[in-house]
Amino acid sequence: MKSGAVGFLTKPFAGNALLGAIERAVTKDARDLAAEARTAEIQARVRALTPRDVQGRGSAERLRQVSGGVAGGIAGVKSVKNEMRVK
Repeated sequence: MKSGAVGFLTKPFAGNALLGAIERAVTKDARDLAAEARTAEIQARVRALTPRDVQGRGSAERLRQVSGGVAGGIAGVKSVKNEMRVK
């Protein structure tokens, strides 16, 4: 949705419907911020890797170690791996 909208309320609406929508939006925002912070932490760890860490056998295992076992991390590890490809 545009401009960060997370839902719609149709008029007339009850006060508890508005409070529920606000609670869901705040919960979603907190979850999104936590995910962004975790991504930033992983990116900082990747930037700290030496070329030796990145090259050769075992680099996928090293990425898993660096990512700290991120939940659902296969996609995250793949994106980090693509970012750090040495040409």
